[in-house]
Amino acid sequence: ALVMHMFTETKNAYAGTKYEQNFFFYHDALSLMTAAETMEWMQEKGILKHWILPEQGLNKGTRYEKAPTGNAPEFNALDSNCNRDIHCAVLEHVSHTATLPITDKRKFSVSTPKRQ
Repeated sequence: ALVMHMFTETKNAYAGTKYEQNFFFYHDALSLMTAAETMEWMQEKGILKHWILPEQGLNKGTRYEKAPTGNAPEFNALDSNCNRDIHCAVLEHVSHTATLPITDKRKFSVSTPKRQ
């Protein structure tokens, strides 16, 4: 789902431009994306050619030989900072709706995954 989301949304962003057929996306080396099965699937679907990857032997002999380097959330603002803001906003909504009955559609809850 993550790979398809990145690919589809990037493709949509370039639709109607001169880069419509020649667009690229970047993501660091998440194990989900660099797994052999995923790489093979991306190749079959025509997605892999749009992912910015090392070329011409860059990173040869390292674990990042065929993948972008790193998996460091501190280099991605959303991973390291903004997600905290999102979590705080959800907890604020939970607090503001704490007195509503559980059946109220306006109630926020994080008590179970189903209620989120």
